[in-house]
Amino acid sequence: MLVLLLLNMPPMEQHELMRIHQSSLFLWLLCLILNLWTAPGWAESDLAAKKERSAKTEKLNEKRIMGWVENVYIGNRQTKLKAKLDTGAKTSSIQANDIEHFIRDQQPWVRFVIKRDGKKAYIDKKGRSHPEKKAIEITLERPLLRTAKIKQHHKKSVERPVVTLDMILGGKHYPVEFTLTDRRKFIYPVLLGRRFLRNVAIVDPSSTFLTSNTQSDNGHHKDAEIPSQQAPKPVKLRP
Repeated sequence: MLVLLLLNMPPMEQHELMRIHQSSLFLWLLCLILNLWTAPGWAESDLAAKKERSAKTEKLNEKRIMGWVENVYIGNRQTKLKAKLDTGAKTSSIQANDIEHFIRDQQPWVRFVIKRDGKKAYIDKKGRSHPEKKAIEITLERPLLRTAKIKQHHKKSVERPVVTLDMILGGKHYPVEFTLTDRRKFIYPVLLGRRFLRNVAIVDPSSTFLTSNTQSDNGHHKDAEIPSQQAPKPVKLRP
């Protein structure tokens, strides 16, 4: 219809009619977009996206900045060990020796030993004094959560038992899942991986020991919703 009308009109009037038609089409499209934007579905979707962003920001604010090495305390005896916070590792692991599997109440359990070598008091190159550290050897028994298959460089994958251990880091208490393994060839007896760190910490790779060096803040443990563990302190090769 528009085509027939244009054919019977002078060029100037044709041009004016086309301009009016284009303007009307633009306004119609604009109204359609606005109606869709204010429709309940779009509004709810936008609100959900805002809530998700807000939740992520809240979660980020709850995380603490920690150094790539921190002190942790394991178990009721508050055994103090150094832990490496490694975002390149997925799982957490702890130094364990003499690992034994056994059955208790028809459920699989694991018995293992955590050791830490003693060290005499000394003064380092910077003139800082370090007190004597007594050797530690404790035997723990925990239910077996599962068996994890761990990949090794240029070697076959190995299966390791996984247990939950109570750990205190920066004055907060965490239940942490650890794989039990012999870490004596590494500097740090405890390794905290991404599964633990993602909800707890932002790691500063240029710093160490940024959290409180006490077992708990104000003498009371603060419960948190994550797990971690301990181990002895051996040779100087980094994992």
